[in-house]
Amino acid sequence: MERRDAPSILVVGGGIAGIEAALGAASLGAKVYLVESKPSLGGRAAQLSLLYPKLDPALDMVAARMDALAKASNVEVLTCSEVLEAKREGKGFKVKVLRRARRVDLSKCDACGKCSEACPVEVSNEFDLGLSKRKAVYTPFDKAFPRAYVIDEQACLYVKDKSCTVCRDACPKAAINLDEQPVEVELAVDAVVIATGYDPYDMRGRAEYGFGLYADVINGLQLERMLSPNGPTKGEVVKPSTGERPKSVAIVLCAGSRDETALPYCCRVGCMAGLKHAYEVKKKYGDEVEVYLCFNDIRAAGKGYEEFYREVRRSGITMVRGQPSEIRPAEKGLTMKVFDESTNKLLRLNVDLVVLEAGIVPSEGSAKVAKAFGVELGPDGFIAEADPRVDIWSTKVPGVFVAGACHSPKDIAEAVAQAKAAALAAVAYAKSA
Repeated sequence: MERRDAPSILVVGGGIAGIEAALGAASLGAKVYLVESKPSLGGRAAQLSLLYPKLDPALDMVAARMDALAKASNVEVLTCSEVLEAKREGKGFKVKVLRRARRVDLSKCDACGKCSEACPVEVSNEFDLGLSKRKAVYTPFDKAFPRAYVIDEQACLYVKDKSCTVCRDACPKAAINLDEQPVEVELAVDAVVIATGYDPYDMRGRAEYGFGLYADVINGLQLERMLSPNGPTKGEVVKPSTGERPKSVAIVLCAGSRDETALPYCCRVGCMAGLKHAYEVKKKYGDEVEVYLCFNDIRAAGKGYEEFYREVRRSGITMVRGQPSEIRPAEKGLTMKVFDESTNKLLRLNVDLVVLEAGIVPSEGSAKVAKAFGVELGPDGFIAEADPRVDIWSTKVPGVFVAGACHSPKDIAEAVAQAKAAALAAVAYAKSA
């Protein structure tokens, strides 16, 4: 178990909120442990193409913050790691962390990629949400941090039956240790920031939308990956069924959100994400692609958001105020009926691609982390705050703070602001301990 003289802060979750909390606490002189379950930091923000309302490249923003972390001598990043348990120790915590085997030595790997080129195994790429394949030894995305490869134990033939060592044989740096085992470490920390992020709502539970049934019904994150220059289609929007460019696209807001039979709450980002997606597709392809935006209401509450909404309306897309009753395959493409409340007409839309702006739920593992620290969850599964009016960065457990979308649905600007507040509060608590 390790304890430092400086205040020590544990940040759980390496998405944009976790990164910002770690940077904030480190800038105040704290020793920071940043624990991330995946092989790289970045979270959902790293999957995005452009950020509304100014349409700045998302990965540039994320990479700049990861670079700052790399230069911070008082931040220790633990990827492929998860919190197993936490026990109160004085005003702080003794935390047991499992570091899963990466099987690639971070101190030796220079990300040359020769191991991946040699690997014979291909599996679905979760970072691209199934739109591409990756090898069993891989790097999650361009500019990933740490900048090193990782071996997927579920796909690796050596882990399965020791029948393959081609990645190790191909590595010129002797960086691959196929026999590496997981280890448990104990950390003594004065305060904790939980920033475990979100997952998109699984629309496969709503058969009327056709997600998971029809290849050309995708969610907003999948479209983000298509639109990303480093994505599976190098920035081109295509029909997953054929790889061809669609001639028409319908973007459906509030898919699963504000729905008593699914998620009763607003996802807070769907309106702006849908507007951005419609705008990006229309600006990229012009009259070659017809774009429909199906919505209940447009909630554009943020600096520059209303102005962006007006710009999108002027871009040539078709706004339809209504939700599709059911999405079905047609002779060509997909078809749906939508009652347009603005015209009081029942429309039948025939399109090649449907994009569902799915709701937001706490990430897988959020509840487990909350339980480890005795943190209360709200009825929607998000982490409960101490006071929704004046203290949304504190939980009801002294010394445990919260940041980002594991607390409630929010966009990047809100997540970063909350993370900065959580970092300041955590360090203040630690210094008072």
